[in-house]
Amino acid sequence: MAEARAAWQQHVVSSLLDEWVDGSSTLETASGEARTLREATGGDVTLIIQTLRPSYVPAETRDLLRANGPALAAAGARALLVTVNPDSRRDQAAAEDGTPGVPPFLYDRRSEVWEALGAWREVQFLVVDRGGTLRYRGEALAPALRIALTLGDHPPPSAG
Repeated sequence: MAEARAAWQQHVVSSLLDEWVDGSSTLETASGEARTLREATGGDVTLIIQTLRPSYVPAETRDLLRANGPALAAAGARALLVTVNPDSRRDQAAAEDGTPGVPPFLYDRRSEVWEALGAWREVQFLVVDRGGTLRYRGEALAPALRIALTLGDHPPPSAG
């Protein structure tokens, strides 16, 4: 069974994107603290939900993210919610939603992360691996979750 699982993981990983991402792109917390994308991912496999506005992220997406949070953590992966910049009270309320199990939004005020990830939709789902390489860019959360879980569960290559 372990061999079959490893073969499946290798199959999934072999078909993914392999795009370098500028990890020095800057994000801000709600309190204004700056951090790089590399710092925000913490070197973990990271599912990123990038949106122009927080209110564009459907409640179903937050629910699915919350439901899969424990599985992501168990696989050594994490999720980030990133918005360019809310500019209305509704967007601000959505960004500060505080839904348990859903990380708070980080702000990409200069669109650096947006550009680094090659985002182009109102809401986009991306997966970055432990090395900071973009492995998935798409329009649906379910495949992004599957890929993040697979990569998180897939041990990093050994050095040597």
